[in-house]
Order: sequence, then C-alpha cells, then structure tokens
Amino acid sequence: MYITSINITFIILLITLAGCQTPSVTTKKSELHLAGGWYAAEMNEDVKQAALFARKELNKEQYNIQAIEDIQQQIVAGINYQFTMLLADKSTYHITVYYDLEKQFHLVQSTRINE
Repeated sequence: MYITSINITFIILLITLAGCQTPSVTTKKSELHLAGGWYAAEMNEDVKQAALFARKELNKEQYNIQAIEDIQQQIVAGINYQFTMLLADKSTYHITVYYDLEKQFHLVQSTRINE
C-alpha cells in the first residue's frame, strides 16, 4: 500500500477531530424561544404600564385592574405585550399593546372575551 503525506495528514486530522467534543450547553426548555416569536413573560413594571394604558384607551379608567394573566411578549422594533386583563366591572379583555422605540404605548388589539 502506498501512503502519501496527504493520506497521513488526513488520518491525523480524522484522529484529532474524533477526540474533539462539542461543549454541551444546558438551557431550560422554558427559556428557549424563537427570535421574533411570542414567549411567556413575567409581570413587571412595563406590563403594568401597558395594562394601565390599555384600560385608559378602553375608557375604563374608573375600574381597577383585578388581574393580568397569560402574559406574553414579542421583541420586534420595540416590544409587543399580550395579556388577558380582568377589570373590577367583571369585564375581561384580551389585549395587545405595542411599546415603540420612542417609549410610547399603542393599543393594537382589544377583544372583550366575556359578555
């Protein structure tokens, strides 16, 4: 068998690569989300401000917010917040609020989900 320097180099490269391992990275499945996709979010001051803004836009300022649930957010050119909001008059809304790069809120969608 005829062994050339190219064959020897190739064999050494294969042996070297066989010894290499990709470092493992452990990430909780709940922390994974697609870029630009919706993902679960925690209650924070921005979500509270988005809810207060939505309440004002719905002309429901006289009613306290009883609960904010099912919070999600989406990173775009700014942030979209989506949540369910229960008011003291027992009305419930599915809300989407956009927070733009100039730090202004915009009500994108409000759907009353109870009659």
